[in-house]
Amino acid sequence: MPLGITEDSGISDHVWSRYFSKIQKKSMTILPVLLHPKSNGIVRLKDKNPSTEPFLDPQYLTNRQDIEVLISGIRLIQNLLNTQPLTSLGANFNTHAFPGCEEFPFDNENYWECYIRQLTITSYHPVGTCKMGRKEDASTVVDFTFQVKGINKLYAVDGSVLPTLPSGNINGPIMMLAEMAADIVKKAHYLSYKQCVLMDLFVPETMC
Repeated sequence: MPLGITEDSGISDHVWSRYFSKIQKKSMTILPVLLHPKSNGIVRLKDKNPSTEPFLDPQYLTNRQDIEVLISGIRLIQNLLNTQPLTSLGANFNTHAFPGCEEFPFDNENYWECYIRQLTITSYHPVGTCKMGRKEDASTVVDFTFQVKGINKLYAVDGSVLPTLPSGNINGPIMMLAEMAADIVKKAHYLSYKQCVLMDLFVPETMC
């Protein structure tokens, strides 16, 4: 595994030596990814000081359905490894018991739940902490123009406004949001000044 993977992923030396070191030389990794988790995290202010870091609790795997979906993903991987193209290459499923989960029979539901709770990591694509939606919805922070409700000329444009995760990397959707938000802000606050016209080599004539 790459240098630093144990520290970066929070893997202890004990777990490394008893589990990962056994498959270090000849292995490949296939991971199930939970694209639409049901578990919701919490972001709260600790006090009135804007410099104080907020309270964050991602609450990973607090919804039982997330565990069940990941177990289904593991079953899918097992079936994939049993296909002729992979078995012909000598591929097989790692059956070493994960440290801390030895009390459960390998491959039953309790074992995999233990495994998932021990080894699940984030892909660092949280969304929804500044949810976009209808103004009358108390759970939303910004409206459909990206403006923070109740505060004039304050906009939020990033992954936090997405109410749900897309089925893939959020980078593309965020760039599209930014493009749309730029047009909205220009129209609302700059295009009214008709006396100013900007010409640019790469950009069409724009009112400033």
